[in-house]
Amino acid sequence: MRMIYKHATQVLPTYHSGTDPSRPGHGCLPPLDSPLWNTVACLFNNAWFYRVWCIQEIALASSALVIWGDCEIVWRWVGIAAGSIQANYYQVILKHFGMSGVSNAYLMYRISQAELDMRPLMLSFSHLVAMTRHFQATDPRDRIFGLLGLPATDSDPDNGQLFVEPDYSLPPQTVYRDYAHKALRSDTSLTLLSSVQHGFSLTSSCGTWIPQLDRDYTRSLASFKRDP
Repeated sequence: MRMIYKHATQVLPTYHSGTDPSRPGHGCLPPLDSPLWNTVACLFNNAWFYRVWCIQEIALASSALVIWGDCEIVWRWVGIAAGSIQANYYQVILKHFGMSGVSNAYLMYRISQAELDMRPLMLSFSHLVAMTRHFQATDPRDRIFGLLGLPATDSDPDNGQLFVEPDYSLPPQTVYRDYAHKALRSDTSLTLLSSVQHGFSLTSSCGTWIPQLDRDYTRSLASFKRDP
């Protein structure tokens, strides 16, 4: 999948539009009382922004054009809009529209490998896993395997150096254990342990130090250090 998206002339993410996309006709965000926010919410609440495999689809594309209903939007503008909302209106918008897809969209924009407005944000693989934990995956193993194609500070997919080798014959708990073992060995800190959450019951088949990535109870207990 990585090579398909990376070498495609153009990637065309297509979103179902539950309403008629409106064209505001100006290059800035609308006032907070504008009905256009309903349209913006419809865009960023699309399920596409919540799927793990969609991260790789957009982040590796050299060029991407969003198809939304009968509209076409250059991916760069979707990312810039997400960043502007986060910087200016996020708490208000989140309260009224539940637009959590804005954060997902901005993350996807910042790690995009295309030549956009800023250099791509390079994170460690563990940081990528932590920041995408709330994304959805049909197969729980894809919370690791679905990110392996993304470049990171401690892996280089272009040269065949994956953080872990994908093996769908392994059960999810074994995949999480192998990932955690590699992360603890490759990182000089123990920040991975801030993602360990077990809820009210502890699964006896897994170690207490292994993050259960198919569960998302709360945010991580501690922030990750800034990557260089």
